Amino acid sequence: FYEGSARVPIIFSLPGVVPSGKRIMQATSLLDLGPTLIELSGGPELPRMDGESILSLIQGAVPENPARVIISQLGDVKGDSPSAMIRKGKWKLISHCGYEHPQLFDLADDPEEMKDLAQDPRQQSFRQELLDELSSYWNGEGVLKHITDSYAHSQILKRWEKTTEPDAPEQWIGKLDSNVLIK
Repeated sequence: FYEGSARVPIIFSLPGVVPSGKRIMQATSLLDLGPTLIELSGGPELPRMDGESILSLIQGAVPENPARVIISQLGDVKGDSPSAMIRKGKWKLISHCGYEHPQLFDLADDPEEMKDLAQDPRQQSFRQELLDELSSYWNGEGVLKHITDSYAHSQILKRWEKTTEPDAPEQWIGKLDSNVLIK
């Protein structure tokens, strides 16, 4: 979730629609890609989408909400604990499940994220506000339980497979005119 890996460019090339050389500094999300492409194609807005179209930003509009909240989460990757990040304006809070403290950065003053402000007494109220907002979307302990349960289930299936030695290609027969498998 650090800026070096989180700031991934989205590049649009649409002559006559998107001005060339336009760079947007507003925080966006990969979840914005779907709504943007739908708007570009003239399709209807889909209900309950988490992202929002950034077409107006690409075309040069001033951000409607410069302090827009962006949330990203990461499940178990090679044994790492589940983590989540909330970005609100110039602030970024990163929470790792099982760690004692989250990290808090002021990206305007510290774009390299070298000075963790999470334990700064002046930031305690704001830190808690961001944690509360993040917890309304993400439950690290719940994610960790799901990962642990999924691993336990996969181990049961592996033991079953070793015991029964199923001939998987013969168990599933697909119809040529279908994209589903039928047992």
